[in-house]
Amino acid sequence: MTYRFVVNDHPGTYWYHGHSGLAKVGTRGIAGMLTVKPKESSYNPHEDLYNAERELFLQDWSHEAPGDSYLKSMGSLHPPVGVSANAHYVALFPWVSGLMNGKGIKGHSATTSTVKYSVINIDAAHENQNYTKSTDQLTTPLPTTGTRLRIVNGGEVYALKISVDRHKLLIISTDGTDTDPLEVDAVVAHVGERFDAVLLPRELEDTYDYSKDNGNFWIRATTLETDEGVQIPNENQILGILRYEGSPDVVPQTHSYPAAEEVVLNCFDSYSRPSSIERLSFRWRIYPIRSSK
Repeated sequence: MTYRFVVNDHPGTYWYHGHSGLAKVGTRGIAGMLTVKPKESSYNPHEDLYNAERELFLQDWSHEAPGDSYLKSMGSLHPPVGVSANAHYVALFPWVSGLMNGKGIKGHSATTSTVKYSVINIDAAHENQNYTKSTDQLTTPLPTTGTRLRIVNGGEVYALKISVDRHKLLIISTDGTDTDPLEVDAVVAHVGERFDAVLLPRELEDTYDYSKDNGNFWIRATTLETDEGVQIPNENQILGILRYEGSPDVVPQTHSYPAAEEVVLNCFDSYSRPSSIERLSFRWRIYPIRSSK
């Protein structure tokens, strides 16, 4: 069966999901991304910032029926709920697990296999590449322009803080609307929100020494829960792999940016991180979508 839709909104990142009963069927798998492309004659204010696009679709994932989870949350004086460090309720149910582009690990137990993780491959911008391969080092040119990462929180309950180890995010669009570029370390996407970000490596040298981390970096989507709350699990995040061209098929050994130093976009009160953190909001600018260059 084929469907045709008329899109009256701005070109940009969108998503679809079904509904049934208590919950969006998206939590059971009926959900996905939609990218509305601009006409060739349309003005793209950010086209010089990237030369490739990738998609990142995030979901919280329960291992029981939504109705059963809902009844548990209503069935006692002290129901299990998601709580932040400053005692804000951040979810109706405690975190169980999540998916990144359809893949995830319940509990995130240690594994050396990359099969269970979603992998986003990044191509180097140079056509002729000279790799130096040895037992301890692999070098390759960094992209001269970035990769546009289209991010959707297609979950049911949880806001997620998205970051990429050793990279910054240059936010250029939200909910299908272009914005002034804003460089951050992470962005909080609430349920249904979409953000487009250009990936910016923190390393600015002409070549990058892959012996430090083998060209593989963790993509992290972390809930606003904390293990300081009651009945809250520690592994409250979704992990994926960002892999640069020519890098080995291995699990990353990278670490997240120190929370006390990070710049985070779209925070709110229950974001339980150090008071020194810099919280940002947007400067909005609506760009024309049909004007010629």
